[in-house]
Amino acid sequence: MSTIFDDIYEGKFNKQFKDLKRSVKKAQIASKERTEPVTNDEITNLLSKARNNPQRAFSKEEAELINKKLEDNLKEANHLLKEIKVIKDGLYEDIQRSNNTHTLDISKSSPLKRSATNVFGGNKKEITYEDYLTLLELRKQIETDEIKDLISGIIEDNV
Repeated sequence: MSTIFDDIYEGKFNKQFKDLKRSVKKAQIASKERTEPVTNDEITNLLSKARNNPQRAFSKEEAELINKKLEDNLKEANHLLKEIKVIKDGLYEDIQRSNNTHTLDISKSSPLKRSATNVFGGNKKEITYEDYLTLLELRKQIETDEIKDLISGIIEDNV
């Protein structure tokens, strides 16, 4: 009794392989959107598994959990930033309407005058509340830029 392999080897099989059509069935996996938030315990477990076995890649489901948690964190952060901005703007308006603003006299301190000239330009003899707020925003921007530089450096080192 000859097998199909014998028939192919002996040339008795008439079918050409290039004429064969493949019928590949793709599994229809319905990706279910996760409606409940990802818990911190789930993320902690995933990260501890990754630390214990750094060569092992995350599965698709694990990567989706991490991305979902990141999206949730970004939404929460944006919501908090909007709330903070509303409160801060209200405080700024209250202070500007108030007559009790404070100015810092720097006319007798040459280092402060030099610094104010470097930051604001011109010959400043006092720092107003608006100048103070500008300095706080500049400091916040510098810190943010430094953090971004550190994070990008860490990412570049690990890639």
